[in-house]
Amino acid sequence: MGNIKIREMNEKDIEEILYLEAKFPPKSREMITKEKMNELFLKNPNACLVAEENYRIVGAIFGEPRRDGCKIISLIIDLDKLGEDISSKLIKELSERTGSKNIIK
Repeated sequence: MGNIKIREMNEKDIEEILYLEAKFPPKSREMITKEKMNELFLKNPNACLVAEENYRIVGAIFGEPRRDGCKIISLIIDLDKLGEDISSKLIKELSERTGSKNIIK
């Protein structure tokens, strides 16, 4: 496993995130659309994060801050990177950036 960097998503990441999203089994969850990503990013950019390894997106999380915590709208991990604790890193960073100790799945 390489060095994973968690950072705020930017517009250039969208196509790469959509590629990762398309690799997931279709019945595992509702897919996030480009429009939904943009909507969430415009509302609260610090709740839209990506995990990057060697300049390649290997995960993403989209949250929606609420009064009772931050709800995870979508969590995407590269299937080749499952088991490398990327989701935990994304969730921890989401909590820190939104100031929410209660992350709602």
